[in-house]
Amino acid sequence: MRLMGKLLVLVALGVAYTAGGCAPPLTSGALVGTYRLEHRVGTKSHGVETLVLHANGTYSQTFVPSRGGTTMTNTNKWKYTDGTLWLVDALSVPEPILDIKQYPVERITTGFGVSAYGGISFCKDPDLDLYYRKVP
Repeated sequence: MRLMGKLLVLVALGVAYTAGGCAPPLTSGALVGTYRLEHRVGTKSHGVETLVLHANGTYSQTFVPSRGGTTMTNTNKWKYTDGTLWLVDALSVPEPILDIKQYPVERITTGFGVSAYGGISFCKDPDLDLYYRKVP
C-alpha cells in the first residue's frame, strides 16, 4: 500500500509538471532551423520575414515587403544564453501599426525571450501577437 501511494504521488507530480507547461531547458542546438514571422496586424501587413539559425552560430534573414519594394537580406551571428536569443545587427522591421516609410527598417543587435511551449518561438511584440515561429 505504501508503494502504491508513492507511485500515485509521482504520477501526480508528472501530470502537474506537464500540465503546467514546464519544459526542459532549451539548448542552442534545439534552436537551429527556420523561423517565419508575418508582420501583420489585422489587415495591415508590412511583409514576411524568414530567419534561419545555422548550427555554426550564424543566421540568414530575409524580409519580403508585401507592397512591392526591395527584398532585404542580412547575415550575421547569433547566440543563445540564459533563455535569450541574441541576433547581431539584425534587420528590425517596424511594427505593422507604424508607417514603414516613416520608420524604415534598421539594423540592431537585439535579444528575444525564447519559448518552447507549443513549439519553439520567440517574441517580437506580445501585444501585437508577433512571434517568430519555427517552421516544421
